[in-house]
Amino acid sequence: MSRKDAMLALELRLSALESLIGTGRVERPLADLQSQLAELAGTHDDIANYLTVYDSNAALLEASFAAQQQLPASLSLAGKASVVTEAEQDLRETERSLREIETHASRDVHGQGQLARHTPLKASLERLGLTDLPDCTRNCEGQEARLSDLLHRFDRYTEIVSQVFVHWSDLLDTLEKQHAKP
Repeated sequence: MSRKDAMLALELRLSALESLIGTGRVERPLADLQSQLAELAGTHDDIANYLTVYDSNAALLEASFAAQQQLPASLSLAGKASVVTEAEQDLRETERSLREIETHASRDVHGQGQLARHTPLKASLERLGLTDLPDCTRNCEGQEARLSDLLHRFDRYTEIVSQVFVHWSDLLDTLEKQHAKP
């Protein structure tokens, strides 16, 4: 769907909504709502992911009159149930994300997961030496690789030493048997 088609579809939906509500133009409240939704999607990845697949879930999000217009009349009850079932996981994840957002907002926690980009805290991050988080991540990955190699070498050396001890044990058993025979 091109941008022009998307804008036309949005304008048609607005016109239908305005005619049903009968309160005149709803463009300004809708623009405010859209900017709030864009801001929310910018700070919460789950919401952004859900909005990227909005068109596939549009039938589930619109009022029943709009959904009936979009769904073919020949769609059976089982077909409608399968549409809802397919979107169930996305809807549950979005609902969970919205509950988390509400919980964080009620606790005055804003921008969770965005600490590195939070401007007022940059001075604190600089004092802690955490301003360059991508470098820290690469450094951690390098340390993990070194640690993995070290553990692999330790495992190999342990196996070799174990084999040496088993061989010594066998030699000692053989020597004891030879000396035990008079």
